[in-house]
Amino acid sequence: MNLNLLKGYLLALLSLLILTAAAILLVNNIGGSWRMQVFWRPVTLRPAVWLLLAASGGVVIWYTITRVIPAAIASLKRGKKRQREKENHQRLKELEKSKQDEKQNA
Repeated sequence: MNLNLLKGYLLALLSLLILTAAAILLVNNIGGSWRMQVFWRPVTLRPAVWLLLAASGGVVIWYTITRVIPAAIASLKRGKKRQREKENHQRLKELEKSKQDEKQNA
């Protein structure tokens, strides 16, 4: 058994434990109702629904942090690089033009 295989088994076991704990928490909170202020008005839902909404919100936040923000940063870096290249190309053209004008005037 290599280290990667052991790591895979440990991560699978950890995932199973986390999902089992989440399922137990969800089942324990099926009955009753919670009242919560959601943005501008109070909303009354069962605790299990609130837990599912919180989980889906967590997934959206996780996706935003791990996928969207790095993609945005990479795109900004590429855009800034292209902008700098375009500016440098324009400066080079102006410099070459000024050198040609100097040669013609001399």
